[in-house]
Amino acid sequence: IWSWDDTAQRQHYEQSFNSDDYKIIQVEDEDIGVLSLIQRDDYEFLARLEVLPEYQNKWIGTKILQSLMAQAKAKQQPIMLRVFKINPAYKLYERLGFQTVRQDEIHYDMLYANVDE
Repeated sequence: IWSWDDTAQRQHYEQSFNSDDYKIIQVEDEDIGVLSLIQRDDYEFLARLEVLPEYQNKWIGTKILQSLMAQAKAKQQPIMLRVFKINPAYKLYERLGFQTVRQDEIHYDMLYANVDE
């Protein structure tokens, strides 16, 4: 996607990683992925939703997203996320009602704002 710098990436994650922001996704007591939803002042930021390849395309990610969306709607708070343009999950987010609000060369910033005005 862009030139990768191992040292810069490691330094970024060492400075910004907080294990309290992550939850392990389990199916039948087996760890199958990770979720990070970070509360901001005016929205929730979906920082990470990853499901192991062997559990993808089984509606797990969709069900997790739908649950997060229902919770966000109940709290009257939108959800924001950032996704690589080449990530096939973009189509899932779009199908579920996330809208692209910004983009750069490699990312889409998407917003789920299905809240009552």
